[in-house]
Amino acid sequence: MKLKILLLLITAYIHASGQNAYTGLILQTRLQGTYNFNESDSVRYYLVELELKNASDSSIGFTCYSCTTIANIVLDIKSVTICTKLCPENYLNSIELKPNQVFFIPIVLRVSDINVVMNQSLSIGFIWVNEPNQSRFTKAIQDKKKSQQDIIWSDPISLQISGNSYTIKQ
Repeated sequence: MKLKILLLLITAYIHASGQNAYTGLILQTRLQGTYNFNESDSVRYYLVELELKNASDSSIGFTCYSCTTIANIVLDIKSVTICTKLCPENYLNSIELKPNQVFFIPIVLRVSDINVVMNQSLSIGFIWVNEPNQSRFTKAIQDKKKSQQDIIWSDPISLQISGNSYTIKQ
């Protein structure tokens, strides 16, 4: 009985303080490279690394696909698209990030006309969903994209030609 009351109090506190189940997740983006595969067209590709870090003191769970994690990703500029990653199978995956763990997602962005985004900054968002049922997951993703709810946004990045083609790490 005491445990039930304690859980109710904790739930009420979290709800009243406006915290969400994903409070503590931080999304950071890093532009790794800019590519043009055909010199005669204006299409540019940007390799971007997303890091979803659990900066809280407790584990945080979410659901994404094993291959196309891009289902959870939104962009704030419609003329920028995400290239689909090819893989042999794709299934829903429940992820649990422990405190200070980081979930890495490499994505490739496609920009058809660089002039459209040249003076704009792009924010990338990760839609938090914790739903292991595929049809409910798909519906939740669609609803959250439309309502712009439960999205963890990165700081804006500029889609400019990026610097070095290498890094040195210890």
